[in-house]
Amino acid sequence: MIHFLKVNFKKKASQIHPFVKSFLKVSGVKKIWEIFIGKYADELSFQLSWARAYNGKNRELAVHLLSIWKEYRCLDDILSICKITDASKILDVGCGIATVLNILKGERFGVDPLAKDYEKIYKYPEGIIIRKGSAEKIPFSDSTFDVVFCSNALDHTTNPKLALCEIKRVLKNNGFFVLIVETFEQEKKRDIKHPYSFTTDSIKKLLSSTELKVVFEKINPWHGQDLDSKGYIAILEKRPS
Repeated sequence: MIHFLKVNFKKKASQIHPFVKSFLKVSGVKKIWEIFIGKYADELSFQLSWARAYNGKNRELAVHLLSIWKEYRCLDDILSICKITDASKILDVGCGIATVLNILKGERFGVDPLAKDYEKIYKYPEGIIIRKGSAEKIPFSDSTFDVVFCSNALDHTTNPKLALCEIKRVLKNNGFFVLIVETFEQEKKRDIKHPYSFTTDSIKKLLSSTELKVVFEKINPWHGQDLDSKGYIAILEKRPS
């Protein structure tokens, strides 16, 4: 009976408007919310706002994303360095609904633990293929992709180091990994969707363990609600060993 109530609470809670959800969290029930709703249902609730705003309006979503990526996420530098063409094979890890794939050309794939749920609430543009999977176990063969993105997702993973190893595995030699992650002056406890927080130093240390070559990095303002955070943007190349 308790399990039945918990499952149904998660289902209903995932449909709650994000503004209402935020109110509930700050009104003293955050811990209870996180215990009952769980990480993925909380994430689905957030993604639902994108689906509601842009379902059937992919052109509007692309315009919105283009402005964000140009202003905050160094899109012009990414395109110049990665040289993405119609023939490029691209993966977005932890893609969500508002994926960068909306504004890129090439063969476009997304991986997300909630892929099946997203497909029920949102119709992705034609040509984008979304698969269910985690960053820690990407459902593709070795050396598959020319470019792999992980944007605002690494701090959502349960094991960032393993996620980076998987990204390196599916990346072709001379391919590029584009990382965008929110950073703070000090690591801090966040919420159920964000098991990790990073400083600039800690994310650089983590990236150094991959043995990928950093060819570009920049710190930009973060496009989000936390005024104390910054966006760390890096492009890394997988060079043949």
